[in-house]
Amino acid sequence: DGVIVTIADYDVLKGSIGKVTEKHIPLVTINSGTEQQSADLGAIMHIGQPEYAAGKAAGEKAKAAGVKSFLCVNHYATNPASFQPCRGFAEAPGVDFKTSTLDAGTDPTGIQSKVSAYLRNHPDTGGVLALGPLSAAPTIKALQQMGLAGKLWFATFDFDDDIAKAIKDGTIKFAIDQQPYLQGYIAVAVLAIAKHDHTTDPVKIRQA
Repeated sequence: DGVIVTIADYDVLKGSIGKVTEKHIPLVTINSGTEQQSADLGAIMHIGQPEYAAGKAAGEKAKAAGVKSFLCVNHYATNPASFQPCRGFAEAPGVDFKTSTLDAGTDPTGIQSKVSAYLRNHPDTGGVLALGPLSAAPTIKALQQMGLAGKLWFATFDFDDDIAKAIKDGTIKFAIDQQPYLQGYIAVAVLAIAKHDHTTDPVKIRQA
């Protein structure tokens, strides 16, 4: 009756996802990806966080706190969209996002050591942005080990128990939570309305 999918890598997935709309199966994209990519794939709508805008909003907070240089810890650099929050964040203080972004990989021990090495080599780093729990947890450990927890400005995307504890103890300033539960719930609701009302018009579906 319908398909819900994340656009983890547009170039890799566009052929497969395109087959869904070719068969006139209602499609909704969620979470990863952009509204433009979703539209190009023929989806009814995209339900997700605009990564660049979210990164820039975090960057504005950092700039207001006096942060002039930062490290973006990217644990999923294989996804082109993952660079958008780093790019947005960098624009606020006006720094080069490429030299400020770390391709950290997905191994927690490796992330911790890479973050520690970067901060040792760039002692003037004013802030850190993690792109989710996978990069946030090892970064917390790195900052604790280096005696920088609570001293270095630090924010992250997404939310879990470790991040909640770090916010409470002052290690993390805030987390940008894009409500993954609602992304899944709303996407199913959209398809249910599309089937019930026999429409793929996003305006009509929103009104319903």
